Amino acid sequence: MDKVSHPMDFSSMQEKIDRHSYATFESFAFDFELMISNCFTYNESDSYLYHYAIKMHKKVRTYWTSVLQSVIPVHHPGLIETV
Repeated sequence: MDKVSHPMDFSSMQEKIDRHSYATFESFAFDFELMISNCFTYNESDSYLYHYAIKMHKKVRTYWTSVLQSVIPVHHPGLIETV
């Protein structure tokens, strides 16, 4: 099995939240995307984890888009496309 070169998981993200290490939403989103990417890279495409990551990624991205649309359009209409 290959070693994960840039590991990320929910526990590490929670520790960063607890330490106030996320200065921006983008840095939090980057870690989430890294975690999902690692799951796709290091798990077989027919595994439970791989399929769960697909579902979770879709739901989280949909949620983020809806939240950002309710906050950003007035001040930064182009920002939503970056998330």
